[in-house]
Amino acid sequence: MEPTFVTRPAFNVVGLCYQGTNQNQEIAAMWGDFNRREKEATAIAVPNTLYYGVCNMIAGLPEGHFEYVAGIEVPDGAPVPAGMVIRQVPAARYAVFPHRGSLDGLHATFERIHSEWLPASGLEPTGSLDMEVYTDEFKDFAPDSVLYVYVPVK
Repeated sequence: MEPTFVTRPAFNVVGLCYQGTNQNQEIAAMWGDFNRREKEATAIAVPNTLYYGVCNMIAGLPEGHFEYVAGIEVPDGAPVPAGMVIRQVPAARYAVFPHRGSLDGLHATFERIHSEWLPASGLEPTGSLDMEVYTDEFKDFAPDSVLYVYVPVK
């Protein structure tokens, strides 16, 4: 499990927001909702945008709960469609890991990154925000599908 590294400036993501533990696959259902409302978001998106799943540990949430925003990149000052949120992703250097295949294995990819690769790497996470980045290689979790997990490191 060897990542590539990329540095990104701060950017904004507009989309739908979930807070909880994802025990019942609420995030997958939320992506379905986002896909139905995609045109509202793409109308204000930056050109050639990618899709993001921004995962953040928010202070004040119950133990084990996190926030997840399914969305796309928008420019500063973009209007936020009703029922959606905007979140700023801070500038960071990211370790980037491909996740291949099914949704069922995604949790294991995150586990390996955080419990194996990070401790052995000598690097430290910069905060509590991780991202899933969906490019044209993503094929709805088919066996040849690829998405990228971005972990901010220092």
